[in-house]
Amino acid sequence: MHKFFIKSVSTIYLLFNSPFIYSDQIYDLSVDGISVGDSLLEFMNEKKIIEEQDKTKTHYSYLVDPLKYSEVYIRKDFPVYDLISVFYKRKNKNKYFTIKNQYEIEMVRGQISFIEDFDGCLKKKNEVKNELISMFPFTQKKEDSFSHSLDPTGRSIVHSTKFSFDSGNSIVLQCNDWEEYFRSENKFTEGFKFVILKKEVDEWLSNY
Repeated sequence: MHKFFIKSVSTIYLLFNSPFIYSDQIYDLSVDGISVGDSLLEFMNEKKIIEEQDKTKTHYSYLVDPLKYSEVYIRKDFPVYDLISVFYKRKNKNKYFTIKNQYEIEMVRGQISFIEDFDGCLKKKNEVKNELISMFPFTQKKEDSFSHSLDPTGRSIVHSTKFSFDSGNSIVLQCNDWEEYFRSENKFTEGFKFVILKKEVDEWLSNY
């Protein structure tokens, strides 16, 4: 009985502390109720989706395949985030058949504004990072700081923490500190971003 008890405790420990149980946890997380794997049609109708995707169609022109995915902002008052956008794979429609999961969300990004308050943004980022570390203690974590590719001056900085799961999916926390003239000229906002994304979207965004 003593050996059985030890074996049982060991099994429970491995079950709840093994990195393998974290491989696809992104599907259990949401950003103000919006999750990867949801249909965008749950949050807006198709006409509105098409209108919104046209507003962002040039935002990723610096990528090798800029039209592979579409970004849509969901414009409503959310409890936590000031802005939420989602990405889905752009698929050609056909009058003879429908495409399954036409508007399946493959990345969701929430932003809390910290205009000219980079210290406040970093504080929020560290707060959320510590929560994720406690939830996913065995998940690979990478810290990074780099100049944003959109700003040719190189003075706009991004501080990033990326949690990478065995599946290749990830969670990214970011604070953007735009060069102020560049931000105001482009009417950009800045602040803390919480991003949940699938491996394929991550690879797309990295291909420029």
